[in-house]
Amino acid sequence: MQSTPLFPNLGSLEGTTSIYDLPPELLLIIFDRLYWDSRSGDNNRQQNYLSTETNSRPLSFWFPYALAGVCDEWRAVLASNSRYWTRICVCIDEPSWNISSLVEEIQWSKELPIDLSVVASHNVNAVISPDVELARAVSIIKILPSLAHRCVALRFDFQTLPVLPLLSGTASVKTLELGCRASRTPSLDISIMTSLSCPKLKNLVLGGPNIIIACRSGWLASLMVTDWTLYNYSPPDDEREAIEEAQTILYALSTIREDSSLTIRKMNLDCSASTNTPYPVHVETLILEDVSAQTVACLLRNIDFSGGMDSIRLSRCRLPELTSLSSCSLTLQGIPEDQDISEFLRCWNGSNLTVVACPGFTDTSIKMLSQPFFYSLVSIFEIIECFNVSVDAVKCFVQGWSDAQDPALDYEEEETKTLVLSRSGTDTISGIDVVWFDGTPLIYHIQ
Repeated sequence: MQSTPLFPNLGSLEGTTSIYDLPPELLLIIFDRLYWDSRSGDNNRQQNYLSTETNSRPLSFWFPYALAGVCDEWRAVLASNSRYWTRICVCIDEPSWNISSLVEEIQWSKELPIDLSVVASHNVNAVISPDVELARAVSIIKILPSLAHRCVALRFDFQTLPVLPLLSGTASVKTLELGCRASRTPSLDISIMTSLSCPKLKNLVLGGPNIIIACRSGWLASLMVTDWTLYNYSPPDDEREAIEEAQTILYALSTIREDSSLTIRKMNLDCSASTNTPYPVHVETLILEDVSAQTVACLLRNIDFSGGMDSIRLSRCRLPELTSLSSCSLTLQGIPEDQDISEFLRCWNGSNLTVVACPGFTDTSIKMLSQPFFYSLVSIFEIIECFNVSVDAVKCFVQGWSDAQDPALDYEEEETKTLVLSRSGTDTISGIDVVWFDGTPLIYHIQ
């Protein structure tokens, strides 16, 4: 019996077959695999893939654009499958870009939900003038109303243009990212903002001038967003104006939902003349990353934490002097070595503490925390990648922590204390006397 070739158009192995000779059926199998690979991975990888704030790779790197640029045949095969075009990317400062390219890709997506990203490249040689950037942005925004029923994510990241005042027609959007590389630009008149209704919006990222425009307009109060990120804001040079803008931002934040997560990154707020009454901002989670001690103080001193907070995380921040700080969980990550972590913790009232990769957290730090006030507060203590804390210092802390039992409680009623000590990539763990830890009433994890 003569067998039939699976792909008769492929040619023999002895021939001059090249990758361009692959039949459409085989190409679709390969493209499908690449499509699913582009949609797989953990949450952090997916977030970095999609986020205009964190992704610095050129759009041509991502599926399906790299493949579509190989040849006309591959582009035609890709265009025939609508799900490949549910993530549409526009590089607004490419010299050859034309609105017709975007219209074509939208047509290829049929009626499927789409995620649209419009960004300026990170290529310094591809910078366009602000007028050209504005003209191209307007041409894209004009077609958004036709996508209002199926655009679930919308992302902008421009060089100088704060796009917020230009937007409309985002009724189906669940994720909205409005970035701007410039932290300050000549202000757009917020009175030109159209009515921007976002009833399904859950994730909002505001960058650069979009922040103060949104806060001044009162738009934030109309949103049901639960995941907020503000980044890349610098105050005006005039001190009075800087303080006024800081208070405007804090007031706007007081209007967001109480069950929100709020991330503030690379911002500089001036509250040197703060109000006497803290702004009633209540969020479940507060994350501060790469901000100055002045900004940390501005936020933590002027926000009302009296209702308590689930968690606070400070990453790569300098630490101010505070009188009080309340949260169930506190994480300090990558705090500069010259910062006094133990002194900062004296103002904290909570139960779960995590210190990650902080070179300034040393034996002296943990000795200063070996006090009754700290023993009584903390029930979970995680020390991760802090190589300047010795195991002996941890053992001394644990001994005091274990001995600090509440005499008013029976042993069974005493809250369980948990220690996590993690130092990957070292041989320190092998030298730990696990038997000693076994003799304490703690739950411990040595990694």
